[in-house]
Amino acid sequence: MKRDLRHNEDAETAIDVYKTANWIIGQLEDVKEEALQLAEADVDQRGLRDLDTPTGSAGWTEPKVPQLNEEAWAKAMGKNPRLRQIQQAYEAARSELERAQRPYEELPESRFYIR
Repeated sequence: MKRDLRHNEDAETAIDVYKTANWIIGQLEDVKEEALQLAEADVDQRGLRDLDTPTGSAGWTEPKVPQLNEEAWAKAMGKNPRLRQIQQAYEAARSELERAQRPYEELPESRFYIR
Protein backbone atom coordinates (compact mmCIF):
# COMPACT_ATOMS: atom_id res chain seq x y z
CA MET A 1 0.00 0.00 0.00
CA LYS A 2 2.79 2.44 0.85
CA ARG A 3 4.39 1.58 -2.48
CA ASP A 4 1.11 2.46 -4.26
CA LEU A 5 1.01 5.81 -2.51
CA ARG A 6 4.63 6.65 -3.36
CA HIS A 7 4.24 5.46 -6.96
CA ASN A 8 0.98 7.23 -7.85
CA GLU A 9 0.94 10.23 -5.50
CA ASP A 10 -2.65 11.16 -6.34
CA ALA A 11 -5.81 11.65 -4.30
CA GLU A 12 -7.66 8.74 -5.93
CA THR A 13 -4.98 6.25 -4.91
CA ALA A 14 -4.70 7.82 -1.46
CA ILE A 15 -8.45 7.51 -0.93
CA ASP A 16 -8.38 3.86 -2.02
CA VAL A 17 -5.44 3.06 0.27
CA TYR A 18 -7.12 4.91 3.16
CA LYS A 19 -10.38 2.98 2.71
CA THR A 20 -8.50 -0.34 2.48
CA ALA A 21 -6.45 0.44 5.59
CA ASN A 22 -9.62 1.44 7.42
CA TRP A 23 -11.28 -1.85 6.46
CA ILE A 24 -8.23 -3.81 7.68
CA ILE A 25 -8.24 -1.90 10.97
CA GLY A 26 -11.93 -2.76 11.41
CA GLN A 27 -11.19 -6.43 10.83
CA LEU A 28 -8.37 -6.30 13.39
CA GLU A 29 -10.67 -4.59 15.91
CA ASP A 30 -13.07 -7.53 15.53
CA VAL A 31 -10.21 -9.98 16.16
CA LYS A 32 -9.09 -7.97 19.21
CA GLU A 33 -12.63 -8.08 20.65
CA GLU A 34 -12.87 -11.84 20.11
CA ALA A 35 -9.47 -12.36 21.76
CA LEU A 36 -10.54 -10.20 24.71
CA GLN A 37 -13.73 -12.22 25.16
CA LEU A 38 -11.89 -15.54 24.87
CA ALA A 39 -9.21 -14.51 27.38
CA GLU A 40 -11.84 -13.24 29.83
CA ALA A 41 -13.83 -16.46 29.60
CA ASP A 42 -10.73 -18.63 30.03
CA VAL A 43 -9.32 -16.66 32.97
CA ASP A 44 -12.77 -16.69 34.59
CA GLN A 45 -13.24 -20.41 33.97
CA ARG A 46 -9.84 -21.12 35.53
CA GLY A 47 -10.84 -19.10 38.59
CA LEU A 48 -7.97 -16.65 38.25
CA ARG A 49 -8.05 -12.98 39.22
CA ASP A 50 -5.38 -12.11 36.68
CA LEU A 51 -2.85 -13.83 34.43
CA ASP A 52 0.70 -12.90 33.42
CA THR A 53 2.22 -14.35 30.27
CA PRO A 54 5.50 -13.71 28.42
CA THR A 55 3.60 -11.53 25.91
CA GLY A 56 1.26 -9.64 28.23
CA SER A 57 -1.16 -9.81 31.10
CA ALA A 58 -4.90 -9.93 31.65
CA GLY A 59 -7.25 -9.35 34.53
CA TRP A 60 -10.04 -7.21 35.87
CA THR A 61 -9.74 -3.54 36.66
CA GLU A 62 -10.34 -2.25 40.15
CA PRO A 63 -12.59 0.80 39.73
CA LYS A 64 -11.95 3.50 42.29
CA VAL A 65 -14.37 6.20 41.11
CA PRO A 66 -18.05 5.54 41.82
CA GLN A 67 -20.59 6.07 39.02
CA LEU A 68 -24.15 7.19 39.40
CA ASN A 69 -26.71 4.41 39.16
CA GLU A 70 -29.18 6.27 36.94
CA GLU A 71 -32.05 3.89 37.66
CA ALA A 72 -31.61 4.13 41.44
CA TRP A 73 -31.29 7.94 41.19
CA ALA A 74 -34.52 8.18 39.16
CA LYS A 75 -36.36 6.06 41.75
CA ALA A 76 -34.94 8.15 44.60
CA MET A 77 -36.10 11.38 42.91
CA GLY A 78 -39.55 9.84 42.51
CA LYS A 79 -39.73 9.28 46.24
CA ASN A 80 -37.95 12.41 47.47
CA PRO A 81 -39.15 15.83 46.22
CA ARG A 82 -35.99 17.54 47.56
CA LEU A 83 -33.79 15.40 45.30
CA ARG A 84 -36.04 16.25 42.37
CA GLN A 85 -35.67 19.99 43.18
CA ILE A 86 -31.88 19.67 43.30
CA GLN A 87 -31.86 17.92 39.93
CA GLN A 88 -34.14 20.56 38.38
CA ALA A 89 -32.00 23.39 39.78
CA TYR A 90 -28.89 21.75 38.34
CA GLU A 91 -30.49 21.36 34.89
CA ALA A 92 -31.70 24.99 34.92
CA ALA A 93 -28.23 26.25 35.91
CA ARG A 94 -26.59 24.10 33.22
CA SER A 95 -29.02 25.45 30.63
CA GLU A 96 -28.35 29.03 31.73
CA LEU A 97 -24.59 28.45 31.57
CA GLU A 98 -24.87 27.06 28.04
CA ARG A 99 -26.88 30.13 26.95
CA ALA A 100 -24.28 32.43 28.52
CA GLN A 101 -21.45 30.61 26.73
CA ARG A 102 -23.04 30.79 23.24
CA PRO A 103 -21.55 34.17 22.30
CA TYR A 104 -18.10 32.70 22.99
CA GLU A 105 -18.54 29.58 20.89
CA GLU A 106 -16.54 29.23 17.70
CA LEU A 107 -16.56 26.71 14.90
CA PRO A 108 -13.47 24.48 14.93
CA GLU A 109 -11.00 24.55 12.05
CA SER A 110 -12.09 22.70 8.96
CA ARG A 111 -10.36 19.34 8.59
CA PHE A 112 -9.82 17.06 5.68
CA TYR A 113 -11.74 13.77 5.60
CA ILE A 114 -12.10 10.62 3.55
CA ARG A 115 -15.30 8.59 3.62
